[in-house]
Amino acid sequence: MLKRIAPLMLLAAWIPQAHAFPPCPLPPMEYEPPSDAPTTLSFAATSDIPTAPWFKARYQFVGDPFIIDQISSNDAADIGDNPSTGKCRDSDGLPILSSNVSPGVLELNPRYAPRSGFGIVELPYLPQVATHDLHVEYRLAFTVDNSRLQNASDWLDVVQLDFFHNGSAGMKYSKALSSVYRVRKTQSEAGDAALQIIESRGATSSVSSRPPVMDTVVAVIPLQNDGKTPIGLRWTQNARQHSGANDEYAIDVVFEVLGPDNRVVYTAQLPEQWASTLSMGLLDYNVANASEYEKNDAMEFSNMTLSAERKD
Repeated sequence: MLKRIAPLMLLAAWIPQAHAFPPCPLPPMEYEPPSDAPTTLSFAATSDIPTAPWFKARYQFVGDPFIIDQISSNDAADIGDNPSTGKCRDSDGLPILSSNVSPGVLELNPRYAPRSGFGIVELPYLPQVATHDLHVEYRLAFTVDNSRLQNASDWLDVVQLDFFHNGSAGMKYSKALSSVYRVRKTQSEAGDAALQIIESRGATSSVSSRPPVMDTVVAVIPLQNDGKTPIGLRWTQNARQHSGANDEYAIDVVFEVLGPDNRVVYTAQLPEQWASTLSMGLLDYNVANASEYEKNDAMEFSNMTLSAERKD
């Protein structure tokens, strides 16, 4: 599988390998072990039938080792095989190690805090592994705690889903960002915490009325005063052959945000695009006083799963 995350400029060879992240793969979804992982560790589904390439992904970590340690575990005994328990991918909370000022602007050039730390799932490279008329629905599901942030100006970016442009028939795919979605935890002046889903997209055609790049809050999911809130991101990818001779496939996507009751709260058509990478952890944040988060109480993940289903 081709590596597609080098432009992040956050990859570091000194980062210790960990095995609690990524989200639990629900069969038939499976993860191929990282290149430097022990061969005895695998997230592969138990089956004698080979897994189709559109159900295979890879993962690795980038950023600050201390933050990574909070969202992962180096102990193989912690991996577990039952996502419903919430034990195999829970985090102890995202630590804020230093104060940071960020404008929070994406504009198809996502920012990452100097002391960030997160896991990246390299999703199946569908333009190369798909078949004609393939339709696959992917879903990331997770739960966040409802704790409030310390100040109304504070916010945390904790999930990102990247989409890349299709290429032209007979040409290599451009592998350039076309759409970015981030999940951001925020708090209002009234003290109400919420998850915002921010969309950063370019124009879909030369005649589009949409600006070349635009950031938009496309969904807001309120968090209650206590307990936890589930959320889901779902993207259905549809493959078709190019009109000319080509060994790669054109991909179109329908992207959806799911609320706590699995109700669709936002839908976007993403023609000529495909899902490339999924990131979870502490990506970027705006916190004036990091000492207010010494107990890692900014946010916690639980019940994280990544599923896929062929729809044709």
